[in-house]
Amino acid sequence: MLRIYNKSDEIAESSGKVWFYPLWGGATENVWRVEWQVRKGMLRRFGIRSFESLMDMQGDLLHYLAHEHDTLRVKSDDSNRSRWAMHPFWLAVQEQVRVMPREGVLRCIDPKAAIQERLYRSGIAVYGYLKNIAALEGALSQRDFVEKNEAQETLRALLACVHDPITWKTDVQRRIVDVRLGR
Repeated sequence: MLRIYNKSDEIAESSGKVWFYPLWGGATENVWRVEWQVRKGMLRRFGIRSFESLMDMQGDLLHYLAHEHDTLRVKSDDSNRSRWAMHPFWLAVQEQVRVMPREGVLRCIDPKAAIQERLYRSGIAVYGYLKNIAALEGALSQRDFVEKNEAQETLRALLACVHDPITWKTDVQRRIVDVRLGR
């Protein structure tokens, strides 16, 4: 998660922590804070498993976050946001990150972590479909709410209708090979 906010505005509007001003060389305006919150999965991708490895790899991690993961753009009439011009503030952030020491690691390859991430994402997708099944079941039965357990039972019944053991076996075997090959 990325957070960007103007600390000087925060002080003026709510916190009153004016003792920060001398720390900022007397600046009282336009003191911006850029803050990323990263979770275990992201840290693992960079081989970060301790505070020491975080200190060693922070340049690589921040380079990825500032150049590939997030951007700050200047809104334009173009419907494609990726074509919006980069905000000058973001270019300054990227420059500060660019000069940080880096190991040159783009991402550590941990095949099990990558597969676990894909499995987790599949769970998120199935959970979304389960909500859709609950909504459809509720609309069919003219109810305002359907419990998760009932939606799961509906899903089980639907799977029983479409399951074909032969295609299941061949498709699963093929997909296992694809996963092992990194596809």
